[in-house]
Amino acid sequence: MPIAHSCSSPTSGNARIKRSPSWTTAIIEAMSPSCFNTRILLQQDYGFLTDINVWHPFVTIGVYSSTLSAAMSNLIGASRILYALARDDLFGRFLSPAKHTSASGNPWVSVLISWILVQLVLFSGKLNTIASIVTIFFLLVYAAVDLACLALEWASAPNFRGTLD
Repeated sequence: MPIAHSCSSPTSGNARIKRSPSWTTAIIEAMSPSCFNTRILLQQDYGFLTDINVWHPFVTIGVYSSTLSAAMSNLIGASRILYALARDDLFGRFLSPAKHTSASGNPWVSVLISWILVQLVLFSGKLNTIASIVTIFFLLVYAAVDLACLALEWASAPNFRGTLD
């Protein structure tokens, strides 16, 4: 005798899932330049979207907006890591100014120090070389943080909680 299974999930029976076309739209937008342009154009002309766009400033606005967004997220992320290093006294008195925060708890001195370091790096050379080096350093920093958390977890350190605060 077969056993009847009852299922109370929202997808059972006649219930239908409405799918958003956003994923499909994103894939089409990402792939369409390679379908409608030559390989040489895609490799040699980084500004080709300006020529084929409906309104030329859309591309410029998009490039500046995405660059500013990435720069701000990296700057804030780097300043939080700098603040955590200073708060934990990992470098002694060298980073002690980075411990200062505003009344609301924002580490403004760490943001300022990070901004100064970014400006020094930007004025030092070619931007494409700097971008690859900075990317590698960010990946190394996050890998080091992950390995430190893993080591503390495996060591069963009594004061390690592994939460984000």
